[in-house]
Amino acid sequence: MKALKLFLLVSVIFLSLSQSVFAKRIKTWQDYLSQNEGTTKIYVEDFINSSDDKALNIGDLKKALTTALSDRITHKFIPVDSASKADIILEGDIVEYLWTDKDPVDEIYAAGAALKDAMTEDDYARMKVNLILKYVPTGQIIWNQSVKSTITDTDMPEAESYSRTNEHFSKVFLRQLFKKPKK
Repeated sequence: MKALKLFLLVSVIFLSLSQSVFAKRIKTWQDYLSQNEGTTKIYVEDFINSSDDKALNIGDLKKALTTALSDRITHKFIPVDSASKADIILEGDIVEYLWTDKDPVDEIYAAGAALKDAMTEDDYARMKVNLILKYVPTGQIIWNQSVKSTITDTDMPEAESYSRTNEHFSKVFLRQLFKKPKK
């Protein structure tokens, strides 16, 4: 009986040490992905709104991100209701939100495209968010990027632009998150 207790105690200590060693090896999002191929429990915090647009609904953006994350087919995310239940925490600061009924000429690829862009009057929305992914066991930041999303449409009133921008931003975020790093 004494040998069994000793064996169980040593096993528990070994498992807890191996878990902490495993947690310390994760330094980047790519490290995390290479060691966690199945599902990730994620907590999306309420973002900070540092933009000039105070009509932006933080809860709607959180809902759009949570939906986009849970809808992924590969590397499945399971949204959880508290940071203590999560493997990863997503934090964000909205640093810019802009809507205008005059699409600015903001990206010039060719003279013809720039001329066409300057001659059309479309509605335009842009959101830029500084995002951080934290690995819960160590509290380490494993991904830190600024993500920008833009939408141009002939009929997008300002009130409608928020929901459309949230949805589009969520897709852009996921593309950037899973983009292969440059070597």
